[in-house]
Amino acid sequence: MSLTIREAVSKGKLVFKDWIKTFTPELFEVNFSDVIAGRGKIYSDPDELFSNTYLTERMRDVLRWCLARAAKLSDNGIIHLATGFGGGKSHLLSLLYHTFRTRRVIDPHILEELSLGEVPEVEMVAVDGHNLAYPMSSHQSLGKYLKPTKDETVSALESAGKPVVFLIDELVVYLAKIKESEASSELAHLHTLMESVKSAPGCLMVISSPSGSAAYGKEAEQLDQVVQKSRTSSAALALTSITNRLTEPIVPVEAADFPSILKKRLVEYVDDYTAKAVENCLGRLVGGVGLDFSGCYPFHPLLTDVLYTRASQFPGFQKTRDSLKVVALAVKGVLRNLERAEFHMISPSEMPFDDPDLKSILTNEKVFGVNLEQAVTKDILGTARTRLDGGAPYGSYARAASAVFMYSLHPEESKKGALPENLFRCMVPTVKSKDDAEKLLENLYKESDFVWKSEGRYLFKSKQNVPNMIKTRANQVTEHEVKEYVRNTLFQIVFKDDARCAFFSDPNFFAPSENRLNILVAMYWDDNPQVALSGALSITANNKNTIVALLPNKDQAGLLTYYAKQVLGAEKVIKELRADKALYGEARALKDQFEGNALSAFKNMYSEVWYLSGTNIKQEKIDPARGNTFADALVDHLRRKQKLADPSTIDPSVYIPQLMGMRDRVPVRDLYKDAETMTTLPFAFREDLRKILSVGVRDGVVGAFEGVLPPLQDLTKYNKCHFREVYEVQDGDTIVKPDLATEILKRLEAIADGGKADTGMAGVTAAAGIGAGTAGIDTRTTGIGTGGIGSIGGGAAGVGATTTTHTEREVIVANISDLYDALSKKTTELMINGVEYELEAEFTGAISGRLTAKTPEETSAMVSLIQALSGAAKILPSVKSTVIIIKRVGSS
Repeated sequence: MSLTIREAVSKGKLVFKDWIKTFTPELFEVNFSDVIAGRGKIYSDPDELFSNTYLTERMRDVLRWCLARAAKLSDNGIIHLATGFGGGKSHLLSLLYHTFRTRRVIDPHILEELSLGEVPEVEMVAVDGHNLAYPMSSHQSLGKYLKPTKDETVSALESAGKPVVFLIDELVVYLAKIKESEASSELAHLHTLMESVKSAPGCLMVISSPSGSAAYGKEAEQLDQVVQKSRTSSAALALTSITNRLTEPIVPVEAADFPSILKKRLVEYVDDYTAKAVENCLGRLVGGVGLDFSGCYPFHPLLTDVLYTRASQFPGFQKTRDSLKVVALAVKGVLRNLERAEFHMISPSEMPFDDPDLKSILTNEKVFGVNLEQAVTKDILGTARTRLDGGAPYGSYARAASAVFMYSLHPEESKKGALPENLFRCMVPTVKSKDDAEKLLENLYKESDFVWKSEGRYLFKSKQNVPNMIKTRANQVTEHEVKEYVRNTLFQIVFKDDARCAFFSDPNFFAPSENRLNILVAMYWDDNPQVALSGALSITANNKNTIVALLPNKDQAGLLTYYAKQVLGAEKVIKELRADKALYGEARALKDQFEGNALSAFKNMYSEVWYLSGTNIKQEKIDPARGNTFADALVDHLRRKQKLADPSTIDPSVYIPQLMGMRDRVPVRDLYKDAETMTTLPFAFREDLRKILSVGVRDGVVGAFEGVLPPLQDLTKYNKCHFREVYEVQDGDTIVKPDLATEILKRLEAIADGGKADTGMAGVTAAAGIGAGTAGIDTRTTGIGTGGIGSIGGGAAGVGATTTTHTEREVIVANISDLYDALSKKTTELMINGVEYELEAEFTGAISGRLTAKTPEETSAMVSLIQALSGAAKILPSVKSTVIIIKRVGSS
């Protein structure tokens, strides 16, 4: 890679003029009256002027023409320098002044080309319009040649004895100072003088006018008209004459000359090898299309573009002079921050806007028609350099902002601003591609107050951009507005109800429904959401196994609030910009972008989930991004944690028996309710539960009786029972345990063979009896409070003949509302482990009495009774219960 500016300067490969370190813009101010009076240094000292002048081809032509005319080798005596202020007119007039006064030439070859041994001796009349008073004839030198007639004027010129050379600058200033009627008369005298100069051999007039000047537009036009009259009335020039090129106004300095002028004025020495290496390297990196780096080093060709072909189109911007000032100040900034100058050429990206002189030039409202000082202070020096670049000079954002600003200086609205391609070419190789340049510009735009986008261009304006308008309106949004937006918009999108999940944001309106996860979402502004969530996760709650709570991470509330305010601010701006289609569209796009960020921030806040596991509240972390929707992420998490049954992974041989407990027959609809209530088991959606039951039927875990199971003696040939076969369980079916399923199938087979159902089978009859007893539990419960509860199955006398070698006793003390879950869990464990047991229960309170159960049928009936009492707990006064589980270990 070629040398950076820092490396080139440090190694002596690039040396700038020493005076630049203390440069002030006044150094480049050219006032022809000061030159005439011998004031100043650079322009009043011929040696200084000659050494600091890059002789452009047009300047060389003018100098050759003037010398040829003074030597009477040319017939054309008038030259009109027409260019804007700072376009090189005064510089050229100063060069001609010193050439004729000292009779020395900046380049001796010009005399050789004209076959002249020396500069002709002339009488010089040098006039600056700033020092000209009305009438012109009162001027000491000019006045003696302003005669009433042409003949008198020619005679006066010839009487001088040598060629008279008139150098007239800023005549428009004089014309602007006098009355319009006086100006007409003065222009007529000037016209006569010009015609006379043309007729007097060797005499010469060089006159300047600021073409296109806004300040002296009318006066410049009047002067141009006089010069034009003089020109059209003159004789045609010979084609072979050098003055053949001077029939139109001369522009002393053109854009192609500017890089050479910069190097002549600002650079002391540059190593040719270094220069070519950098130019070739950057040329390759940018592709070399439409951008010629050759001969430009150390100044980027785009620097000429923005200053000499763009900014100079403003009439008040002095083309060469102000451009020189800007670049000199840029070099001054480089020398001041040399250790940070890690770029290869000075481009529009390296403007030192912290220099008050540079800022004064480039933010001049009278010149550019707009005041961009606030944009420089807040965005370039504040946002870009201080905030985004950390205060370092020549950081990426400050350089990007500098380029955007320079490309914003153009009088045509459609051409204002920098394209990503412009920035890429300015900042290569720091910026690797146009895509990288666009990302840099887009970030700058979003972070800035005064950077705008228009048809792919990024530009500075004096008014706030759409993002900043949104930012301002966002700062006015209240916390109440944010909460309403979160609850009414974001909540409805992120926590959208579906067939699996119902979301609630207010505990006061929390109403769990069937066959869905019921999710209570705590809002981040709630002071103590844990209290409300704990209340919802009560062991006494309806459908408690379906209840889930979500807690927000309040650390992320700031980010959510920021985006929510931006959305609401954007909505206000959208209303304001309805009349401007482009800005309206931009505001809408930003609003959508902010809303997407707000949704993401709100969704990601909820990373903690609570639910009941048994009688305990389980707290877990959840990944909200795991799924297209939050419901997807939640269902996935609960399935993996086995809070939610997954038909594809759950073991029916374990799940179904636990769900049925001691009951040998349960309607499917009751199992739905059990799945929603029993917090010791995973909750299953009804569709999923039917799938699990269907697998259980196929695998012989349970059987499925179609419809409601009647007493076995009432079975008919129309009944059907499925066991160890493929069958899709239905809502109205009854699930039966394997022994009962086998017995039902035997009876149905006997019926099919023409027999009747056997009513004498003790096991089946007992089971049927228990079912009947369970069905009638409301009647027996009613009588509990008055007469007490007797033993199930007619007392303990007929329990059986089993003798226990030793027993283990476990006592459960609980409110009736909590008893079923605790007892069901224990008895299910005993059943799975094959442990025989008896139950003794005592109830006190509104319901009082004692129960004993010794056989499996009796214990099953007692558990069913306790389940019914637990379900009725809400409408009963408080009931205390004590249950003793007597486990029989070992038997003979």
